[in-house]
Amino acid sequence: MNTSITTCFYMRHKLYKTASQIIQEQKLSNEIEIDSQYLSINLKGTKPENMPRYSKKKRKTISI
Repeated sequence: MNTSITTCFYMRHKLYKTASQIIQEQKLSNEIEIDSQYLSINLKGTKPENMPRYSKKKRKTISI
């Protein structure tokens, strides 16, 4: 898609404006549902003193 950055910027804001108008017109119920989701975090390169948790131990290999 050969589109300039300026055109993309204006298209993005037009989409946001339209989406906000649609959301404002919708009536919502009083019920809210939230699903939990686990996201793994990448701690590669983090110093041990800055870690938010203890390091995970590597599994030991067993030879048969």
